[in-house]
Amino acid sequence: MSFFEYIKMAFSSLISSRTRSFLTMLGIIVGISSIVTIATLGISVKETVQNLIYYQSLNTFGVYSLRRKNADTSNASLRDRISIDMLNALEEQYPDEFKAAVSDPIGSGMLINSQDEKVTVSVNAATDGYFQCNKMNVISGRELTAEDSVRKMGTAVVADVFVRQYFHDDSSPLGKKVHISLGNERSFDVTIVGVYKTNKYDFPADTPLAEIMTDLYIPYMTASRISDSTKLYFGMVNVVGNKDLDRSLLKQHLADFFEQKFAGNKYYHTDIYDVQEDAEATDKIVSIVILIVSAIGTISLIVGGIGVMNIMLVSVTERTKEIGIRKALGATNLNIRTQFVIEAVIICIIGGFFGVSAGIFNCSMVSVLADRYAASLGEYSRYLGRITVIPPFSTVVLAVGFSCIVGILSGMYPAVRASSMNPIEALRTD
Repeated sequence: MSFFEYIKMAFSSLISSRTRSFLTMLGIIVGISSIVTIATLGISVKETVQNLIYYQSLNTFGVYSLRRKNADTSNASLRDRISIDMLNALEEQYPDEFKAAVSDPIGSGMLINSQDEKVTVSVNAATDGYFQCNKMNVISGRELTAEDSVRKMGTAVVADVFVRQYFHDDSSPLGKKVHISLGNERSFDVTIVGVYKTNKYDFPADTPLAEIMTDLYIPYMTASRISDSTKLYFGMVNVVGNKDLDRSLLKQHLADFFEQKFAGNKYYHTDIYDVQEDAEATDKIVSIVILIVSAIGTISLIVGGIGVMNIMLVSVTERTKEIGIRKALGATNLNIRTQFVIEAVIICIIGGFFGVSAGIFNCSMVSVLADRYAASLGEYSRYLGRITVIPPFSTVVLAVGFSCIVGILSGMYPAVRASSMNPIEALRTD
């Protein structure tokens, strides 16, 4: 018999028992869809967690001011914490190693463009390291620099959406001055030196252009002459290290610097947090979780395989006389084994196809819900990026391949049992 004749006979047998064949496939469908869904969600969760961690540059260090053991901080003040002067001193001492990454909201600002339209922005004071730390994509011009802050220059980095709101044309905004009113009769002029790209989740997609409020960044020390509320002391700050230098050396320099600054501080000491170390540890944890959950999903497929084996054994019993007739007409044991194994494999392949389809559908639904959830997070959504819940091609191939293996294994024992029948005894069966 040719291979195609085996397949034709297998389909004929399955069609003759449609309900039983479908119920048998159901276990495989559930198993495969579970594996595809769980594995894909696991990968998506891993990517999302990585985005939450990697929204900061991996060469970022967090510096925390923590209460000393048994210290009474009731008389402590903000001046006992990390100060902006310390950060300036850090950059002066290690100009090629560190940049402070600090941002502080100043308030809501209003601008009037040449067409008498009002444009609202959120004015933020930022140090030069803030853009690197938060991976902000400056698509035109430059970022703010340490010189901008030291000289308290009136420079600003604006959003690409702001450019469309304020200028309405394709001309470059770089070098152009804009007037910002902060309220309480406070106003100032800034010169645009850079434009950054906004995240698609920074505001709802259906928000009218005129109603969008974007962030506008000015040098940190420039803000101190505009607003009296600019933060000068911090409980925690981020510092961006030079990615070309040894991380352990950078961390040691940071620890030594702040240990010296806090040597006489009886209330607080500092601790250094390494973003990359945390990212690597999180990667390992999430990978282990994915492995465990995928293993649990595999159990449902194994149960489905047992169901296939059980039904194939029932089929062997029901078709005993058919087996006897075929052997009497010259069919070999290999022919009988091949027939039943192919039937089991076809059941699993068809079940695997529908299982993969169900898994992709599940992932599509989750992707839509995840996108809506990300959009609801507002400014924090930039840290997530796009949440993709799409099954990787490798997962689909492995799922289908695994279903074929399950089909072969679950069909092997019934096939051997069928081929070992005595044709004379099989023909006597009613």
